[in-house]
Amino acid sequence: APFRAMYIAKQCIAELTAYEVLSTLINFFFILYMSTQSGIWLTRFAAWACFISVMPNVLISIRAMMIFDECRYKGAYLLSRVRFVALGNFVGWQAFAGVGTILKTQGLAILVNRYFGPIGNASQGVANSVATKADSFAGGMAAAFAPAITAAYGSGDLSRMRTLAYIVCKYGTMMILVFILPMSLELSAILKMWLKDPPEAACGLTLCVMAGLLIDRLSFGQKLAVAARGKIARYEFISGIAIMATLPVALVLVMIFKSIYWVGVAIVFSMAMLAIIRIWLARDLVGMSSLYWVRRILFPIVWSIILSVAVGILPVYYFPSSRLRLLLTLPLTEFAFVLVSWVIVFTKDEREDVLSRSKRKISSVLKRVQR
Repeated sequence: APFRAMYIAKQCIAELTAYEVLSTLINFFFILYMSTQSGIWLTRFAAWACFISVMPNVLISIRAMMIFDECRYKGAYLLSRVRFVALGNFVGWQAFAGVGTILKTQGLAILVNRYFGPIGNASQGVANSVATKADSFAGGMAAAFAPAITAAYGSGDLSRMRTLAYIVCKYGTMMILVFILPMSLELSAILKMWLKDPPEAACGLTLCVMAGLLIDRLSFGQKLAVAARGKIARYEFISGIAIMATLPVALVLVMIFKSIYWVGVAIVFSMAMLAIIRIWLARDLVGMSSLYWVRRILFPIVWSIILSVAVGILPVYYFPSSRLRLLLTLPLTEFAFVLVSWVIVFTKDEREDVLSRSKRKISSVLKRVQR
């Protein structure tokens, strides 16, 4: 992880992506070869899975030590009490928040299994799987912006740091919505196509988890801005407690209402509380205006969601469930979201910047074609 982090910090994203793409292709061809062979492949596949997960990281580590001076071994650093204490504090507080995350994820799994059995576990597994796929869109963007936000804070350019953090909030959320907005309108049909016979509560839980993911991305820029300070004790402590609170809240709701859907409600509630904590701390610690966030990010995105859903739900309302309706609903919702976002979410400067970049790109392509 530290070596990967250095690649991201140095903005060497292309090389890191090349390793990931190459390992994915190699893994694909191995599985393709395995599917053509007879015999029991369980042991060999397990060995291969270990190899393909470890070997790319080994290569990345060796390469990082070769090209980045910060990744090379320095014995004096191991004996530096100042560095050891600073690193210990940083890791310790991150570990506290990590424990909260583990308590939330594993605790909820145990809770669901205890009260709702394997069917409940299956529903939760489907919801988590969909959320993971959706989050991959915005996760890469956040990882790319994090070093720039940290660098801006380190150089004292707080205005640029705040601007970048707001960009992460806005565009990270929009990237999530591109995936989950049309999907949410036809989620039941999509799950039936994917799983054929999905668990009963899978649709409702998935909607709750996606709502929690959306709330998380709306305030993710504040998280990166606070982390850029390096002094994370206050943030990690408060946010860790908020994350830990998910399990007891879910337990109380399930015991009262006896429904698995209240686990999803607890997830949404905990993410809303975490978002409020991030906005509050970002305002106090790095000067990010909560009013600006509400007016320029939250309200425009909420309106874009409402108007896009109002357009996308028309086929759902007027046509019976079918693949034809699915093929109509998805692109209609996407088109409505892009159009509404262009008018409402994008500022005038952002629209001009997009048009300018598009014109330059088209001009560059045309020149290459003419050659």
